[in-house]
Order: sequence, then C-alpha cells, then structure tokens
Amino acid sequence: MTSEEDLLTYRLLDEVLSLCHQNKWPVIAVSLEVEGERFEKLKSLFEARDVHLMRMPSQEERPDLFYEVDGHWNTRGHAYVADLIVRELNKLDPAAL
Repeated sequence: MTSEEDLLTYRLLDEVLSLCHQNKWPVIAVSLEVEGERFEKLKSLFEARDVHLMRMPSQEERPDLFYEVDGHWNTRGHAYVADLIVRELNKLDPAAL
C-alpha cells in the first residue's frame, strides 16, 4: 500500500522531472536504500521520462563503501558513486549539456 508521503514524493519528483524536461535539463537519478514497491515505482517514474535510475549498493551489500559509525559513504564510497555518475554523464549527448 502506498502512503500519502510516498504519493507526495512521487508527485514532486514527477513535477521536477517535467520541469527539467521542459527546460531540456538532463537528469541523472541515484537511489540508495530504496527497495521493493517504492523502488519499482521510482524506476517507472524515471523511465517514463527517459531517465535512468542508478541503484547504489546498500551498506549490507558493500560495507567497504560506508563508514561503520553513521552509515554515510566514506571516501571509497564517494569515489565509487562519482565514477558511476561520470559514466552516466558520458552517455549523455554533449549537445544536451
């Protein structure tokens, strides 16, 4: 079941994606710790706007990318995510940037 908060989030994201599309602003989407129905809904929302949603590995999947203390990305985690984003940027049409 989808909560009111989730519905609001999806609606806000849809509006943001619409605004980006209208202004021809490229979008790269990153997801962390979103699973199940929520992830599928986000994936559908982004795919409808021709935006690839990159799923980042969780702390459970790749503990080496996170600080043990607070669960934020460590230096290696930031480098890993940055590399994925750069790869995605390189797929974009330079004329769109």
